[in-house]
Parts: sequence; structure tokens; C-alpha cells
Amino acid sequence: MRDTTYPRCGDPHHPQPFAPRWDDGGVRIGSGIGAGLLLLAALSSAGCGGSGTEVAAAPASCLESWNADPSAKSFGGHVYDGHESHRAQVAIMEPIGSAPNVDAAGACAVVFAIPETDVEYGDVGLVETDLGWAPLLELSGGDLAALEEVQDAASAAANASLYPDGTLEPN
Repeated sequence: MRDTTYPRCGDPHHPQPFAPRWDDGGVRIGSGIGAGLLLLAALSSAGCGGSGTEVAAAPASCLESWNADPSAKSFGGHVYDGHESHRAQVAIMEPIGSAPNVDAAGACAVVFAIPETDVEYGDVGLVETDLGWAPLLELSGGDLAALEEVQDAASAAANASLYPDGTLEPN
């Protein structure tokens, strides 16, 4: 059994200062340029557990798909080592604008919690498309500002732990 205490609540290196409230079945991040802002608007209280609200569970089907895909896990390993991120938001996200390869009803997305100072900020994650796991640009139809909002929201909504082999496990 893997030790999943890191990076959970209370980890001084990866604090989770805010947690949005979600329904048990997860939530779809709304389409449009303000997709990340919709999630940020849902943020309501500080802390992990206790009196704070909880982050939605990572959809099991998305985690299974990620962990079964060698390319996705390779990207996860890059994020773990190259971006020093150990947390991710896993959710069903609707496309932002024109995204022909992303299901209009929503698709699995994994967006990693990274600092704004990261040179690839706004592009550190993958979305499941008709062609397999692909860069987040597929989700936004090229709207980089919208992707930065989605990346920003991932820190507050992290619901999965990333391991050195690129696999994800729910928090």
C-alpha cells in the first residue's frame, strides 16, 4: 500500500488554503472564457477538512483512464520531476469555445497545481479527447487566458495525488 499522506491536508509544502464545494458526482466546469472563474466563485472557506467545505472526489473513470495510458503517465512523471507538482485537479470539464476534439458534454481533464511563476503555466495538464489524452489547448480552442484561469483553479480544487511514476490516486 502506497503512503498517501503526502501531499494531503496539513502538508506544509503543499497547503490547500481553499476548497470548493462540489456535488458527490462531481461538477462540470462551465464553458466559456470564464470557466476557471466559475470554479473560483465556488470557493467558500479556508482549510482542509474541519469546518471547510470539501473538494469533489476525482472521477474514478478519469483516474482509471489516466493510469492505463502510458503517455499520460509519462507526462505525469514529467510534471512530478520537472514542475515539482504532486497534486492535481481531476474533473469532467466542458470545452471552452471551439474544441472539435473534446466531447461537448465534457471530458476528463487533469490539471496540475503549479505556481504562477512556472514557465508553462496555463498548459500543465491534459484533457481526454477523441484521439486520446492531449494538451489542455484542445480544451480551450487556443484561448490561453482561459487556460491560465483553469490552471489557477486547480490548486484550490486539487483532488488527486501525483506520484513519481506519473500515476494519480484520489485524495
